[in-house]
Amino acid sequence: MRKSTILLTIGLKKTSPNYSGTTTTITTTTTKSTTTTTTTTTTTKTTTTTTTTTTTTTTTTTTTTTTTTTKTTTTTTTT
Repeated sequence: MRKSTILLTIGLKKTSPNYSGTTTTITTTTTKSTTTTTTTTTTTKTTTTTTTTTTTTTTTTTTTTTTTTTKTTTTTTTT
């Protein structure tokens, strides 16, 4: 049994017995798009310096104690 189909293929000869001589060309265009993403990372180093000043105050207290001794002499005269 004969097929009445026209083979439309790319790169092969038309092999159908009912080939009418019509050529169909299919063109496929492939476009390659390249996207480049650049990521920049910035690292900032922060240095904190803390200065602690300690002031020590020495207070000297001098206590002076004065002791007064009083000598009382009693003289008794008997006559």
